[in-house]
Amino acid sequence: MKKIFLHILLLFPFLVNSQNDQIDSLTKLLNTTETDSVRIELLIKLSYNLPKKDSVLKYSYANKALHLSKKEDVSKYQAIAKKNMAAILQAYNKNAEAVPYYESAILLFQKNRNKVEEANINYELGRIFYRLDSFQESINFHQKSLSIRKRLNDTKRMMESEQALGIMFWRLGNLENAEKHFLIAIPLAEKNNDTQSILSILNNLGAIHWGFSNYNLALEYYEKALKIAIETDNKRKYALIINNIGLIYREWGKNDKALENYLEGLKVSKKDNYLYGTAYSHSNIGKIYLLKNEYKKALLNFDSALINYNKISKKIGIAFSYCNIGDSYLGMKDFGKAIYHYKLSVKTAREVNSQHHLALGLYALANANFEGKSYNLAEIIANESLQISINQKYQKISKDNYFLLSKLAEISGSANESLKYFKKASVLKDSIFNEKSSKQFAEMQTKYETEKKELLLSKQQELINKNDVIIKQNKMQKYGLSTILLFMLVFIVYVLKTRKKLKQKNIALKEKYEEIEFQNNTLEQQKKKIEKINKELLDLTKLKEINTQMIVHDLKNPLNRIISTSKSKKTEADRKLYESSQYMLNLVENILSVAKIKQKRLTINKTAINLEEIILDAFESTEFLFKNKGVLFEKHIPINYKVLAENDILKRIFINLFTNAIKYTPSGGKITVLVKRNNDFAVIEVKDTGIGIKKEKLTKIFEIYEQDNISDLGKVSSTGIGLFFVKNAIKALDGKILVKSEHKIGTSFIITLKIIKHIKKTKTELNSKINENLQLDANEKEHIKYIVKELKNTDLYEVTKIKELLSQINSDTDNLKSWLKLMNESVANYNTNLFQKLIIIA
Repeated sequence: MKKIFLHILLLFPFLVNSQNDQIDSLTKLLNTTETDSVRIELLIKLSYNLPKKDSVLKYSYANKALHLSKKEDVSKYQAIAKKNMAAILQAYNKNAEAVPYYESAILLFQKNRNKVEEANINYELGRIFYRLDSFQESINFHQKSLSIRKRLNDTKRMMESEQALGIMFWRLGNLENAEKHFLIAIPLAEKNNDTQSILSILNNLGAIHWGFSNYNLALEYYEKALKIAIETDNKRKYALIINNIGLIYREWGKNDKALENYLEGLKVSKKDNYLYGTAYSHSNIGKIYLLKNEYKKALLNFDSALINYNKISKKIGIAFSYCNIGDSYLGMKDFGKAIYHYKLSVKTAREVNSQHHLALGLYALANANFEGKSYNLAEIIANESLQISINQKYQKISKDNYFLLSKLAEISGSANESLKYFKKASVLKDSIFNEKSSKQFAEMQTKYETEKKELLLSKQQELINKNDVIIKQNKMQKYGLSTILLFMLVFIVYVLKTRKKLKQKNIALKEKYEEIEFQNNTLEQQKKKIEKINKELLDLTKLKEINTQMIVHDLKNPLNRIISTSKSKKTEADRKLYESSQYMLNLVENILSVAKIKQKRLTINKTAINLEEIILDAFESTEFLFKNKGVLFEKHIPINYKVLAENDILKRIFINLFTNAIKYTPSGGKITVLVKRNNDFAVIEVKDTGIGIKKEKLTKIFEIYEQDNISDLGKVSSTGIGLFFVKNAIKALDGKILVKSEHKIGTSFIITLKIIKHIKKTKTELNSKINENLQLDANEKEHIKYIVKELKNTDLYEVTKIKELLSQINSDTDNLKSWLKLMNESVANYNTNLFQKLIIIA
C-alpha cells in the first residue's frame, strides 16, 4: 500500500497546470519521506524538473542525490544519480565534465545488466564527443549504442543511433557511409511516426547528394523536407533547407533565385535567434557576391559568418569561413592574405578530420599558389586535394582540381598531360550539369513554388484551427480531475463485475480444454497412420528414383560411344545421329544431376572459367537446334570475364537455357546473350523473342516437372527438369538467377556470377598447410564433437550450412584455431581432400 500511495503522490503533480505546483508537491513529499531510496528518486526528479535558470538549485539537488546514493550503497541508485549529474552538466554545455560521470554510470548499469541505460549513455557520450569535435570517438560510442539497441530490437532508439552515425560520417566527409546509415534510419523513423526525424534525415540525404553533385536527387530530398518543415512550423529547419535549395540553384547558375533563398533563410534565422542558421546564410550570401566580383560585400558576409560560428564553436563552419575569406582576398589579388586564410582553413579541417572541407581548402590553397605563380607547390597541394576528392567521390572538387592540374601541365610544357587532365575535368563537368538537369530544374522550381504557397495557406488555416482547439481545451481542463475520479470509480465497478464473468469463463474453458484434449488424441492417431502411409510412399519414390538413375546411367556410356563414332559427320546420317545423341546426352546428364540435387550429392569443383568461351561452347553444342528451328543467335560481350565455376556445369546451364529458348521461339525469332558488369559480378542475360511465359506461371517456372502449356506453337515436349537443374546449379555456384517475361513478347533469364579478382591458392598448397603433427587432444575433440558429427553428414557444396556450423566453435586453443582456419580455407577453395582430412583429425 505504501508503494501504491507513493506512486499516486508522484503522479498527482502532473494533473495540475503549473510547473511550480509540481515542484512544490515534490518538495513537500521530499520533506515528509524518510526512506533513502525514495528520497533519491525525488531529488533526481526535482533536479530534472527545475527550470534551467535555477542552475545552483539543480546542481544542489543532483549532488544530494549522488551523496545519498553512495550512503545507500546500492549500485542501481548510484548509477541513476551519476547519470542525472552528467545530464545536468551536459545541459549547461559542460561536456568534458559530464564524461567521467557517464563513464562511471555505464559501468554500474553494466553490473546491473541494464542494457537499455547502457545503450542510452553510449548514445549521450557520442553526442558529447561530437560537440567536442572528436568525431571518431563519437562514432565509436554511437556504434556501441546501436549494437545494443539492435539486440533489444528498440526500433525508435535504433533510428536515433543510425541518424547520429550518418551525421558523424557526413562530418568526416565519408558520404557513402553517411548515406547508408540515413537510408536505414528513414524506414525506422516512418515506423515510429517520427516526423521531425524524417525531416532531418531527408535534409541530410539532400546534403549528401549535393556533395556527390547529384543535384536533381538532392533537390527532391530537400523539397520533401521543406514540405514537412512548413507543415510542422519548424522555423530552424526551414531556414537551413531554404539555404540548401539555394546551393543547388547556385550550382545551376540561378544566382538571383539562390540569393532570394539565402536572404529568406537569414531573415528567419535572425528572427528566431538561430546563430547557426545566421552564420550559414551569411556564408551563402557571400558566395553570391563573390560570383558578382563584389569582393568587399562578400568579405563582410564571410566575417559575419565566422563571428557566429565562433560563438557556437562550430569548427567545421570556422574552416569553411576561413576558406571563403581567402576566396575574397584572392579576388582582390591579395595573394598573401588569401594563402594565410586558406592555411587556417586546412589546419582547422585537419583538426576535426573533415575530408570534404580539407579537400576544398587544399584546392583553394593550390589555386592561390597558382595565381601567385608558385607552380610546383600548387601542383603538390592540388594532387593531395584530388586524391581525397576521388576517394570520397567529391565530383565538383575533383573537376576543379583536374582543370587546375591541366593549366599547370600546360605551363610546364607537358601538352599530353594537360589534355588528359582537361578531358577528365570536362567529363565531370558534363555529368554534373546538362540540358536535362536544366529542364528538370525548371519543372521542380514551378512545382516547389506552387506547393510552398499551398502549404503556407494550409499552415495559416491550421493555426486558426489550433487556436480554436486550445480555447476548447482550456474550458475542459477544469472538468478533467472530476472526470478522472469518476472514471476510477467506474473502473472499480467494472473490475468487480469482470471477476464474476471470468470465473464463469474459467469453468467453460476447462470443459473446452477437455474436449480439445480428446480431439488431440484422435489427431495423434490419425497422424501416425499418415506418417506410415507417407513412409511407404517415400520408399516407393526412392525405389523409382534408384531405378531411373540406373537406367539413365546405363544409357550414358552407349551415347558417348555413338557421339564419338558419329563425330566426323561424314554423312548426313552421321550428322543427325551426332546431333540427336548430343541432345539425348544433355537430357541424361540433367536427369542424373537432378537426382544428385534431390539427394544433396551434387559436388562442384570450381575453377577460373572464361565466360565467353563457355557461352560459345554451349552454342556449338546447340547450333543444330538453332538451324533446324530457323532461330538466329546473337551475342554482345563487350568485355570478357573470368568467373569461378565448374566448366561442365556452367556449359550445361547455358545449353539448357538455349534449348528452352529455342523450344518456345518461333522460326525467324532471335536469341541474344548479353554480358555486362555490376560491381564485382558478371550479369549474363539470355533473351529470346518467343511467346513468353504467362504471369501466373512465372512463380513455378523453376519447379521440377513444371512447364508452361503453350498453345500458340502447338504441343511442345519437355522433361520439366531443365530449369530445375539450372536454378539449383547456379545456387551451387553461389550465383543468382531471375526470370522476366511478357506473354507473346519474349523471355529473359538473368544470371549473376562473381568475377574472379585474383587466383586462389591451389589445393596442393592448401594440403601442404596441414602439419603432420597437427592433432587435437581429447578435450578439444569433445568440445567440437557435435559440430564434427554434423559436418560428416554435410557435402562440401553446402557452404552456408558449413559456415554456420563452424561459426559456433569457440577456438580457445592454438590447435583448434589452426584446425578452424584450415577448415574455412578448404570450404573457400572447394578442397574435398583437405575437408575430409580435417574431419578425420577431429
